[in-house]
Amino acid sequence: MGKKTSGKSYRNSKHDAQESQSIDLIFGQSRAFALEGSLVNPEVKKYLTSVRAQALSTLGANPSIASVQRPSRPKENQGLYDEEPVVNQKLTSFDKNCEAWLSWFKQMKQETEEIERQSSQNYTPESLNLLLFYFKKYLQEAVKNGSIDTNEKITRVLELLQSHSVEEDAESEALEIDEEWASTLIAQLNTKRFHNIQTIDDLKRLISTPKPLPQNFNSWHNFITRTEPTPALLQRMKNNDCVLRVASYLIQWVGDIPKNKNVDKISQWTLFVLLYLENNLPAPDVSILRDLGKKARQCKLKTLTSTATLSSYHLGVPVGFCEPSAKIEPLTAIDLALAVIALEYGQRDLIDWTGI
Repeated sequence: MGKKTSGKSYRNSKHDAQESQSIDLIFGQSRAFALEGSLVNPEVKKYLTSVRAQALSTLGANPSIASVQRPSRPKENQGLYDEEPVVNQKLTSFDKNCEAWLSWFKQMKQETEEIERQSSQNYTPESLNLLLFYFKKYLQEAVKNGSIDTNEKITRVLELLQSHSVEEDAESEALEIDEEWASTLIAQLNTKRFHNIQTIDDLKRLISTPKPLPQNFNSWHNFITRTEPTPALLQRMKNNDCVLRVASYLIQWVGDIPKNKNVDKISQWTLFVLLYLENNLPAPDVSILRDLGKKARQCKLKTLTSTATLSSYHLGVPVGFCEPSAKIEPLTAIDLALAVIALEYGQRDLIDWTGI
């Protein structure tokens, strides 16, 4: 029985990973598609070779082929023509700020390795005891001021923590619990993972064991629209080969940004995914990024004519990162995706606005 073969996607992108990603010296781009495999249709290769030859002749880069000559304007009418084509003001602004945005991004990307080491969640018995002590105080305060609703599970955890204490020397006024982490843990108390908590040790085990990562498109979408990205989380994703997977899903999700849907979460996740991608990727993986860049370009161009009120959300420096020395104009996730994919991954044609 014949086996079903899948189309281009994250799942099969690794099969052609041996093909070179070197930059074409003439066009300034990496190959976006794997062509060297034995299964590639020869007619496809022949057609793409002819397309390249035509492009070379147009550029005048191939002396064996006559260059295409553009018709000259009549001398008597030259005064009627602009010397330079008129470009939309928003696109001109993009071109002006693109290099500064990229510099800002690259400075943060250089930090990721150091931050990954610092954010590793390897709890010691002492740090776990201290964490639970501060969580008890946070939970008691939240119940007292009514910021959370008490239920059977919350009450049970408070009972377990009631007698939990630490040495006086272990307390430090300089330490504060991460409210984002604490609120996330409170939300998880109502999930099945925390259903059978009977002892303090059960609670410690669940806190120190990371929640499993999502497995499919829908579960990832639910996850990113409810979860703030962090260096520790992205490192786990990187170790589990999930960063490129989410990049492939963002091809569909970034289209929600111009619609003002989940703008903050999708924007932050776009930033983090780009930060944690490898610098050098094989051609099939670059093809996925190119599709993301094409979607970002489509969104960018759509905003030029849209009359809808657009989100004012702009990217900032995530918690844990140093403020880059590069000073930038307000930056959206769509502009960042375009700049990074075009300039860092050799897809410069995505920011060519000729004819727009």
